[in-house]
Amino acid sequence: MYPESILVKVFKLCANLNQLMFLVGYLVCLFSGKAIAVEEDKKIVQSPSVAPATIPQNNAILPVGLNINGKSVLPSMNVRGKEDGEKAIEFERWLVPWEEIKSALNLKVGEPINEQIEIKSTLFKFNLDANKLVKDPVLGTAIAIQDLNTIPGITAKFDINKYAIDITAPAIDRAERGENIVDRPIDLDGLPVMRSGNLSMAALQQRITTSGQSDQSSTNQGEFKAIGSIFDASWFLTIQQPKIDGLQTWKLDELTILRQRPQSDIAIGSQTPFWSRGSSSGNYWGVTGIFRNGFTPPVELSGSDFLVTDRLQSSRVGRVISGRAQPGSLVQLVRGFETTPIREILIDSSGIYRFENVIVGNGQDSSFGQDYRVLIYPNGQLTANPFVQEAKFITTPGQIPVGSSALVVSAGLNRTPTDFFGTFSDPKGGALYRWGANESLTLGVGVVSDPQAGANIGAIGELFWQPDRLPLQVSAAVSTGDRLDLVGKLNYTPSQDFFLSANTDRFSTRADANWRLTPNFTTFSNIDTSRGVSIGGQYYTSDSIAATSTSLRGDIDDRLRMRLAATQRFQNWQLGLQLNESAITSQVSYQLNPKATSGGSEITASYQANNSGTNSSSTLTSLVWRYRSPGVNANGQSIWQSELGYGFSSTSSGAIVGIDFYPLPGFQVRGSYRGGSETGGSSYAIEFNASLLTGGGIRGTDNSIDEFRNLGRISMSGFLDKNNNGKRDAGEEVYVDPLLYRINNKPLNDLRPEVADNGVIVKLPPNSYRLDIDPAGYPINYRSSIDAIRVDVIAGSNVAIDIPLVPAYIYTGVVADKQGKAVAGATVAATSIKTKTKITSVTNDAGVYYLEGLEQGEYQLTIS
Repeated sequence: MYPESILVKVFKLCANLNQLMFLVGYLVCLFSGKAIAVEEDKKIVQSPSVAPATIPQNNAILPVGLNINGKSVLPSMNVRGKEDGEKAIEFERWLVPWEEIKSALNLKVGEPINEQIEIKSTLFKFNLDANKLVKDPVLGTAIAIQDLNTIPGITAKFDINKYAIDITAPAIDRAERGENIVDRPIDLDGLPVMRSGNLSMAALQQRITTSGQSDQSSTNQGEFKAIGSIFDASWFLTIQQPKIDGLQTWKLDELTILRQRPQSDIAIGSQTPFWSRGSSSGNYWGVTGIFRNGFTPPVELSGSDFLVTDRLQSSRVGRVISGRAQPGSLVQLVRGFETTPIREILIDSSGIYRFENVIVGNGQDSSFGQDYRVLIYPNGQLTANPFVQEAKFITTPGQIPVGSSALVVSAGLNRTPTDFFGTFSDPKGGALYRWGANESLTLGVGVVSDPQAGANIGAIGELFWQPDRLPLQVSAAVSTGDRLDLVGKLNYTPSQDFFLSANTDRFSTRADANWRLTPNFTTFSNIDTSRGVSIGGQYYTSDSIAATSTSLRGDIDDRLRMRLAATQRFQNWQLGLQLNESAITSQVSYQLNPKATSGGSEITASYQANNSGTNSSSTLTSLVWRYRSPGVNANGQSIWQSELGYGFSSTSSGAIVGIDFYPLPGFQVRGSYRGGSETGGSSYAIEFNASLLTGGGIRGTDNSIDEFRNLGRISMSGFLDKNNNGKRDAGEEVYVDPLLYRINNKPLNDLRPEVADNGVIVKLPPNSYRLDIDPAGYPINYRSSIDAIRVDVIAGSNVAIDIPLVPAYIYTGVVADKQGKAVAGATVAATSIKTKTKITSVTNDAGVYYLEGLEQGEYQLTIS
């Protein structure tokens, strides 16, 4: 713990923004001594005495993600452990696969000598007791978490929300940044090639929304999306439909052709210009080329807009979603068409909302990386129809390996959506070059011409700095023109208990310090040009046996404005409170069937009071019953959700009714009615959404189709080819088993396959892959006539592969010498006269051989 006098001094330094950089330098000097715990001579560190791990008998195989220093490295890997839905059980005894851990941490491991294994990193050498590596029948060589945590600088924890193991490892060799998280395909030469057709459509989606109020006529709006492939590129189409029944009002919002490869990208059509630090506004249409040397970009495992800044870096920096709203508004961040908010904030008098560290489409977090929407409820009225905004992203550049480089060139026009196709004017364009100056520093320079953005001719500069042996990260991007625009971020993490960050963007400049004093209590301070200086604390505790939890967070600023958020759960009851100088929200919920494993119902009473800062104020009191069905769809959402209640506002009252259900896969119907509102009138909304997959047959999907912006599908279907003609005939049944396939020498379980009645589907980033047919998945008395295939995957495509499984036979015999004695160890080979394939067997002590998996036909038998 640091002396109290130092803490007091730190908070005094936070008193004004002009001292921010002095504060950063002070903290770096203060903590740098603690951050460097490794001596220059890399001396051997002996493992502390920890009992060798044994395989937990009652633990199950779980598919979890793997994050290193907050970044996804593996979307899924098998581990052996247990969890109860809220936390890991005996996490220190969980077993994780050693090979995956070595690769993820970039550890160099030697051969065992005297039962000691030498592990090398850039900052240390370490001897690990070889007995701590155990053999697991599923995982292979594995290590327990308690033994993994003995390696210097490595700490593993389990995040139940991400369903991933988070490993903090400051000593990872940063020279390996830029390596793709998907292993590169091997041994592709000479394999038959399968790819999709020259033009295909993978998925389409239609949304129709009807809404209105008692004193206004209804509106019918819609949105149409389609995604597919064209030759070796993908295409995306979005049409906005302000009036669903008025074709003349429809407007083309997005049309992009995108060719993505590990070393280059070409984008044609609507896109975000690389010099824009926000999300796409859809008004730039052009041609962009990206050329990388020495690194590959991060793999996108979910749908998101094509952003040049993402493809110019080998490791992603967190994004910030920010904007403005009226004080007292409740702002919620949601994914796609989901209704449950990921995060929410009650807007204070600054009128600014900001959601920090939003993960979009990277590794295990891909399941959260679909399109984001911001829902703004004026005056905090959840019963009102929200204003919907697309998420505004602020992106900072990322570091690339030393010696590598990237070049981006873009040119296009500004599009004004006057009609369906719009009108084009105002040429604009630019170029940017980024290179890894050394292992710690990445720089970028460029030039841009965008008169509409206030830059007839402007310059761009970028910097990403991560010094060796210091837990410090600095990134900045500056552009010139009619004004200077700076986006920057600084992170300093000297220990697991202390974190300092500083950020600047077009809205404000901020500095945050977090100090975890106990496992349950954390203090924090903040400097913000929009709010001034604030300090506060956060407390959290839970007891799964007693079914209780308490969460409390509060702060106060230099103008004595207070914010408070509290949640208390006790068995069936949950109480919540949020307040600031503009609004207060409180609610009490009672769960009617808490023991239900899924679904259930609850009753919620809530009170909202808002003060907009003028002479007007409003209140709303409501009592609502909510129900979720126990059945869920393929995306884990309840098939049926409904609510029924009554609300009393300052001016009126009325019924509250809502429904959200999935009558069929891929089809969603949502509806709501609010009998009372702040204005005294009623409102209603009905939304219909249909999402269909069109590749390999039409079927509904409960997932967002936007994932096909970055992924393609491989649909594998085995069938019993009884007449051995290589095609599926009437009456030949489909054989479905994920064990039949391996991709890039890995089982399909690592890729989270979808198992359907007609086959197995996996989703992969654009690349070439090796598909092997694994004998472990053969049906009895059948084998595959195909051993391996090269599959070329394009984003937005579907490659359908039929695997004929032909009848397999066994031929057995005895090898004996001239005296009739059995010959052991002889090799017997059967070579097909037709296909030249060879199957071998070695005789046992009795001279018996077994030639298994023989297709029907003639063979030449040889003995050696």
